[in-house]
Amino acid sequence: MTAAANRQQILTELEAREADWSDPADFTDGLHWPCVFYDLARFADLLAAAVEAITDTSRYLDDGTGFVPYSLLEVGCGIGTKAAYAQRAHGLYVEGIDRIPGYVAAARRLRVNAYMTDAARYSGYGDFGIVFVNHPFRRREDEEPLERKIQAAMMPGSVLISVNSNYFPYNMACPQAVANWEPLTRPDLWPIHGAWRKPPVRSAHE
Repeated sequence: MTAAANRQQILTELEAREADWSDPADFTDGLHWPCVFYDLARFADLLAAAVEAITDTSRYLDDGTGFVPYSLLEVGCGIGTKAAYAQRAHGLYVEGIDRIPGYVAAARRLRVNAYMTDAARYSGYGDFGIVFVNHPFRRREDEEPLERKIQAAMMPGSVLISVNSNYFPYNMACPQAVANWEPLTRPDLWPIHGAWRKPPVRSAHE
């Protein structure tokens, strides 16, 4: 099977999962969005750019702390289809976090390492080579602190995939903090979605 055919097979299966999904009857959380699916094929394109960037800078990312460059964290993972795609199409180690038990259970059925936790309290953003965020909070006053936390915690050389219009570089709480991040997607795609690499720290001999 060609790489393109394999990608399409994975997309077709996971898109069917999304189409068949309905939120748990007990979903009553007013702070977070219900499970809203970002276009999976578009995510696949963003992920390909992110993986290429990680491959290019992976030699700068091993700091001896257990950080895993070829990995993806899905923040507000819902039923985990994006993380599942990253695992199946690229062989990445993947985890997902969400605070809705029904979503976590569904993500685990896709073999995603999913955990029930609040994104605002989570402390592991610096452990992953790629972080994917799909606007988990409804309120800007909740979203902006999360943006700052993720940006600060991510390792140099790691990649943020964001489909949240509050992110780079528009409408941000602290745009100066990420002014030197490298865009991996065309500027005309901003601010709806994109991928950005935090500048890697190179040695003085390079």
